[in-house]
Amino acid sequence: MEIRILAPLSLAIASAGFVATLFFRDTFVIGILRSFFEAAMVGGLADWFAVVALFDHPLGLPIPHTAILRTKRKKLEQSLLTMLEKLLPKEDIEAKIRKFNLVDRTIRFWNNKEKRRWLLGGLRRLLIRLVQQLDAAEIAKALTSLIQGISIQRVPVLSKQLSIYLVANRKNVNCIPEKALVGCVNAVNQFCNKQESTEKIEKLLTETLDKKTIFRVAKMAGIPASQFAAKQLAEWLISWLRTESELELQGNRINKLREFYTMLYRNLANELNDPASQISRGIDGFWLNWITGSNSQNVLARHLEQYRADLLEDLEEFESKFIAHISSTVDEFIVRLLQDRSFRTQVETWLNDKIPKIVTTLHATAKMYIKDKLADYSDNELISIIKKNVGRDLQYIRLNGALIGGLVGVSLHCIRGMIH
Repeated sequence: MEIRILAPLSLAIASAGFVATLFFRDTFVIGILRSFFEAAMVGGLADWFAVVALFDHPLGLPIPHTAILRTKRKKLEQSLLTMLEKLLPKEDIEAKIRKFNLVDRTIRFWNNKEKRRWLLGGLRRLLIRLVQQLDAAEIAKALTSLIQGISIQRVPVLSKQLSIYLVANRKNVNCIPEKALVGCVNAVNQFCNKQESTEKIEKLLTETLDKKTIFRVAKMAGIPASQFAAKQLAEWLISWLRTESELELQGNRINKLREFYTMLYRNLANELNDPASQISRGIDGFWLNWITGSNSQNVLARHLEQYRADLLEDLEEFESKFIAHISSTVDEFIVRLLQDRSFRTQVETWLNDKIPKIVTTLHATAKMYIKDKLADYSDNELISIIKKNVGRDLQYIRLNGALIGGLVGVSLHCIRGMIH
């Protein structure tokens, strides 16, 4: 018979048996039965009250110290967390991690080809699932919001950073401004070596400058007034640009183009360093207008989605370049650990220093996780889970209470009979 039925049935039988014996003449057998049923009824009722009082108010009456799981839930949760903290003290965890010898075990694990293949395969599958779940639009929204907050708080931001970049990289051949100069010089040199370039310059001069201005430019260039014409000025400009650009391309840093570029570079850096300058205000205004506009989020989302698609396509390949890069990086790290004793000592020292912080963080995280998980359940849900797991044992307590109470009642009746 199901214990959920047997426990209340035993109480009902004890109660009915006790009531029934009241209607019989008091004999030795009836006395024993009455004592048994009376004590069984009392024991069953007491255990029923105790079991019900754990979860609810018996008969719906607000009796003090009942419905313990509901009224004392916070204290019970805190007691559980305290007990877990005592069962898993941070000091013991730290000691076990130190004895684990992470560096040696990591080296042995990585040098095992099968384990390495298993780890990289698992990492690839995990990354695929993570990348598949990424929402580029949501990430772009969060990043844009973060950038907007930083930008608005730290204006001027872009012009100042550009000034710092220009000053720091003035003599760096790999910096963007220097590469831009090389690109421009190449373009100028190629333009000057084309046959139609003189005609284009001549047309540009005549359409954009008046004759007096052209005459003054020609005079500065040393062209005699008797020989002056827009064509001669154009030829002179082409010749000058070709000569200066070739000097730059040959690695000769003394040329007019570089001098002109250096002057512009220096003036631009100075202008950007001044937040009140027109260039700074213009760049910062453009940056703020763009980053606070709706289009910035859409642009960022498109780029992130493309990166996500490219990464996913690579990860789905068995010979993933991304995973191969990770493997290669770890290989280099392991080789250095084996060959460079000082580096290995540094890593071990760093790990030993970090272990207490990591354990403390994980310990706090575990406690917070358990606390949050408990908070996710309502009182009724939590009680339902407890009943599902220990309810059968609680019903046995009720049944045992009735049986033991009955036996105690019989024993007391016999003792009383022997005394009298």
